[in-house]
Amino acid sequence: MSATEIRQLLRKINRQITHIANRELARFCITVPQILVLKEVLGGPKMIGQISEAVNLSNSTVSGIVDRLEKQGLVERRRDLDDRRAVWIFKTEKFEEIKNQIPVLRDDYFSTLLEGLSQTELDTVVRTLQLLSNHLEEKDGKQQ
Repeated sequence: MSATEIRQLLRKINRQITHIANRELARFCITVPQILVLKEVLGGPKMIGQISEAVNLSNSTVSGIVDRLEKQGLVERRRDLDDRRAVWIFKTEKFEEIKNQIPVLRDDYFSTLLEGLSQTELDTVVRTLQLLSNHLEEKDGKQQ
């Protein structure tokens, strides 16, 4: 297998997972980038900069996503009481009510995607991905 085939497979897998997630999220009128932002505020309020860093999107992109989520009533912005310049993003009661219905937010989401693979096949996938991850980590460390 060549490096080109590996790159193509990784892209294909990413597209497939994104397609499945988009299809499941469409019922809730939520996109994949929106669910990434919502996952960040599940554990507690965050500022735009914190969310941006966590999801690897620009502040302006995250701000636009928050605007749309706010219009849907899933998050709300609140100014910090001590520093009026700081704005926190909070999940709303509406989001709390629907979050358990959203498949991609469940802890077992990837398990359901991988149903049908044997334990041996799963072990092979994990070993192979770990090998690739370790190799890239080593390459990244040499370049710094």
